[in-house]
Amino acid sequence: MDLYEASRDERFPRLVNLLITKTKAGQVQWEVARIPDDGESDGFSFSTRRSTVIIGSVKGDGQAPFYLSILNEHGFEVERILAEPPDLEVGPDETRESARFRYMQVSHLLNQITTLYKQARRVALQTDQVIDHLLQDLAL
Repeated sequence: MDLYEASRDERFPRLVNLLITKTKAGQVQWEVARIPDDGESDGFSFSTRRSTVIIGSVKGDGQAPFYLSILNEHGFEVERILAEPPDLEVGPDETRESARFRYMQVSHLLNQITTLYKQARRVALQTDQVIDHLLQDLAL
């Protein structure tokens, strides 16, 4: 599913926002994902009893495009969103105004997914703890 399609389904922006909020509050514990060799070299996962969310950078460089995968309780991917920067070109069935609206919707969701990726990475790699330990070690 592309980002525009995902932005039109109110559940996906809501899910991303909820994950951001819960991650900031320390209620979501992300882990480094164990991804089969499919070309994606980085990813971070969070699991509940019935599902798993994996977010990662497609090129493995920490930059867009990102992917957001949702797996069911059996580990099967049931949805995958590819989050890449939108283009502003007016499609054949669009007006300039509708293209601009689409661009704004997609840009907003991409920004949210980028924020989620950065937070998930920070939690999974325990960035704050590493920095705190480094500061303690240097203070000795």
